[in-house]
This record gives sequence, C-alpha cells and structure tokens, in this order.
Amino acid sequence: MKLKILIVTIFITINSYSQNSKLSLELNYPIPFDNNFIADNYKSIIDVGAKYRFINSKVINMGVALNAGVLYFKNNQSYLQDYKVTNYMIQPKIFGEFN
Repeated sequence: MKLKILIVTIFITINSYSQNSKLSLELNYPIPFDNNFIADNYKSIIDVGAKYRFINSKVINMGVALNAGVLYFKNNQSYLQDYKVTNYMIQPKIFGEFN
C-alpha cells in the first residue's frame, strides 16, 4: 500500500512540474474493443508512451510520439495443448496540438 501511495505521489509531483516541458511520458492501460479477433481474444497488460514537442508556437505545437503496448492471449480451450501468445505493438506518431 505504501508503494502505491509513493508511486502516485511521484507521478503527481512530476506531472505538476511538466506542464511546459517538451518531453512527456505516458502510462496507459489499453482496452481492445470492437468486433474483431483482437478484442475477442486478447487481454491488456500495459501501454507506455513518450511525446516530444519540437515546435512550440502560439497557435500549434508539433511533435513526435512513440507508444509501445503489450497484449496477451492464453488458449485454454485447445484439447491438444495450451498455448500463450504475447503481442507487442509499437506505434510511431506525428502529432499536432492547438493551444
């Protein structure tokens, strides 16, 4: 419990000082949805991202981002053998933000 409180405190402290920073870090929990094989079979573990803004103007901010996520699938319905699949997703992005 103390570790969770420490992690939340550190996150809030870092977040409060990073409002005007060019670099931001993200920690997410991905939720696969829709009617496809990924949403039906895979469970989420973690999604980590980083954003770097290289243009800061009065109207728009531009930058690059990189997200990496992990999903897993465990098949217990096979009669021959159980198997586990881990899916690693890497997503490079270019983004723009209006001020």
